[in-house]
Formats: sequence, C-alpha cells, structure tokens
Amino acid sequence: MKEDIGFHVGKEVGPLDKPPFRAYFHWTNDGQIVKCEDFSKQELETEIASGQREGRELDLFREALNRLALS
Repeated sequence: MKEDIGFHVGKEVGPLDKPPFRAYFHWTNDGQIVKCEDFSKQELETEIASGQREGRELDLFREALNRLALS
C-alpha cells in the first residue's frame, strides 16, 4: 500500500494570475485520491501552528505556505 501527498497553488475561479491564491492538497493511497483539502495562507499558518501535522505532510504545508507568501 503506497500512500502519498501532493499539492499545488492556484485558485478556483477568476484570472489565474491575480490573488487570492490557495494551496490545494490531495492524499492518495495506491494511486487513488482518498482526501482533498484546500487552504488559504492564514489557514495554513493555523494548521502548522496547531502541531497536528508532522513529517512529509508538515514539510509540504510549510512549502505551500512559502509559495503562497510569494504570490
């Protein structure tokens, strides 16, 4: 059983080059998406501060937060 997590930064509607942007995460198990969540910059900050994320998930949340800060 192979579990993985990935993300991209984007937006649902409107011009793709204008804020506000969100981080879209997807968790997969054996190649099948099992969970999807999206976060604003503020929501990611809260998730990271909560201490409930760890390992690769926490690393990707921090990376997404950095990308959102640059957009």
